[in-house]
Amino acid sequence: MVSLEEETTMQPAQIDFDRIKRRTRGVWMAGDFGRIARYAAKFAEEFVHRLRIQPGTRVLDVACGTGNLAIPAARQGARVWGVDIATNLLEQARQRASAVGLPALFEEGDAERFVPPPAGIPAPVLWGQEQVVKQRLGPYTSAIQTNRIAVPFGFPFAPSEVVRFFRRYFGPAQVAFARLSSDAQLAYTRAAP
Repeated sequence: MVSLEEETTMQPAQIDFDRIKRRTRGVWMAGDFGRIARYAAKFAEEFVHRLRIQPGTRVLDVACGTGNLAIPAARQGARVWGVDIATNLLEQARQRASAVGLPALFEEGDAERFVPPPAGIPAPVLWGQEQVVKQRLGPYTSAIQTNRIAVPFGFPFAPSEVVRFFRRYFGPAQVAFARLSSDAQLAYTRAAP
């Protein structure tokens, strides 16, 4: 039994954030996400176009990957800084920007800002919820506007080939498959429509 005094002085288990970051970096550097990002480039350009960015606007693209959002923003005249944890993706972004003569800056970093996430580390998909975005970024911005838009991912091959494609090039899929037994990998692959 824990006394009230002991309960109030107990510290939560320490989370090794450096280990988590190393693992996250390794996951995103596995494969070649740039191959997958090509299929989303058109939608990224359409998204940036809808923003109507004015020349000279400063844009920070957090988790910029290969530059799908940063490059169109720079094309519109924005002063762009892209940040990502995966150096191989940053190199692809630099090469893409350089190939079209855009002065975007891409540097290694993570989306943690000044404090680590709370214990339990929330799922990244929560960034898709308006209230989460406002809660997380509200104290650091003067205004936040969100619009939900569906982005259809179409691939020029059958669903089973999409699974193979992601398994080969998408780091998180590689990690997920690596954790499964051979039978489970086969079942997971067959589950594709």
